[in-house]
Amino acid sequence: MKDRGLIPTMPATTASATSTTLAVAVVLLLMTLGGCFRSSGSIEDVVEVATDLQPVLDGSNSADVETLSCIPLCENRACGNDGCGGSCGDCPQNHQCDESGACVSRWVVEGGGVVTDLWTDRQWMRDEADQPGNWSYAMAYCEGLELAGRNDWRLPQIQELRSLILGCPGQEEGGACEAEDPDCLNTAECREDCNACPLLEGPGEDGCYRDPLIWLGDCYEEDSFNDSIYWSSSPSENPDAMWDVSFASAHVGDSVAASWAHLDYHVRCVRSDCMPMGCTPGTLTGETDLPEGLAAVGVTAEGANLWVVEVNGNGCGSFQSTLLTTLRFGL
Repeated sequence: MKDRGLIPTMPATTASATSTTLAVAVVLLLMTLGGCFRSSGSIEDVVEVATDLQPVLDGSNSADVETLSCIPLCENRACGNDGCGGSCGDCPQNHQCDESGACVSRWVVEGGGVVTDLWTDRQWMRDEADQPGNWSYAMAYCEGLELAGRNDWRLPQIQELRSLILGCPGQEEGGACEAEDPDCLNTAECREDCNACPLLEGPGEDGCYRDPLIWLGDCYEEDSFNDSIYWSSSPSENPDAMWDVSFASAHVGDSVAASWAHLDYHVRCVRSDCMPMGCTPGTLTGETDLPEGLAAVGVTAEGANLWVVEVNGNGCGSFQSTLLTTLRFGL
């Protein structure tokens, strides 16, 4: 009687060859269906996977089923999900993984001497001011700066200045150092974890703690530690003092801002369409001479200063003291 589809008994060598053939067929089928296996590759790749799969199909090593169930999809990907519950790699600091699996820097060097922070939409001067000066000079310089077609530059807050630190995690924005405007400005309480890193052991030029590919300007000169320090706009609770950052050691501290102290630090200005300030509008009281064109929407007291709040249509605004020092904030 004719055999009608029954598989006859075969010698061991023939069975092994059949198992290999079956393994190849299974791999090709998975590739065709677009499963977790690679959708492209040479026949040598197929045979290699099939050889590993053969013991599973003939029952000699069923424990390998999970191992062979998914092949990571990391070709031309430096980071991100590998399709099998793992990762194709991690991005370096100050980079994020995009949808294509590429590591993208948070900093973009623009034309006109400007650097854009893609994480916060802030824009920075790539270089520093032409010369250092005391805090009043720093504030006036930024308020009068016209750069890249913008005239709304300002001196950065302490947490914004900390975002430029690289290589000293505790001092970087979001690190253990708690100094932040307006939430934590008391040096006795907020500087406890703001310890400096080793002098000139950062990843930047001459060992500075900033990205050498992004920022220009001085960082440190021998016998002149002040040459590494940059002013912020954030007031310390110490009398006449303002917070500052040294990029030679990533030190976050405060210094006397009064002109009699003769502390000439560096200046790097920043701008943003909205800057969170934690300013709660109140009710305007007392007599205040407002500059022409400034509508008094509300005020809030910060120390001896009276802040007048003006809000525009896009949710951003400005606040201005009686000293006519203008900054920006976002509600």
